[in-house]
Amino acid sequence: MVAMQLKGREKALIFLSALGDEVSGKVLDCLPESLALKITRELNNFKKPSPEAVAFVLKELTRFALNQPPETPRLKEPEVDPADAASEVGRKPLPELAALLQNEIPQTAAFVLSYMSAGRQKDYYEILSPGRRSDVKQCAVEKLPWSDSLFALLNEQVKARG
Repeated sequence: MVAMQLKGREKALIFLSALGDEVSGKVLDCLPESLALKITRELNNFKKPSPEAVAFVLKELTRFALNQPPETPRLKEPEVDPADAASEVGRKPLPELAALLQNEIPQTAAFVLSYMSAGRQKDYYEILSPGRRSDVKQCAVEKLPWSDSLFALLNEQVKARG
């Protein structure tokens, strides 16, 4: 795909239009009213973007999101609980772990968290968005006979990624 020459404003409008009216409305509700009104006016006058433009913006957003760990208010990483230190996943800094799990289904994140100490789980939940936190917390995780071997395989993949 040829790199498109889009300004940040255009990328934002393409992204919001791709989200659809209902979701983009929820996003705009989080902004100050004057800014939300300005963006709404621009969206109303914005022509429907081409599928190529939408794909370009979403691909750029994904690339950016995967390269940027989520911001956290913490100044330093808390001490790792001895229960967590036994695995590659447990030693991973929480912002990196959150970035690693951000595109996984909530059940996968809940499975990984089931192997962490309660304190580390609590700290992990604090850096998630409220919606993602709720989704992950709702997933019940049962220990199955193959759970430990699956977690060991996950540890190997995390170790290979560095």
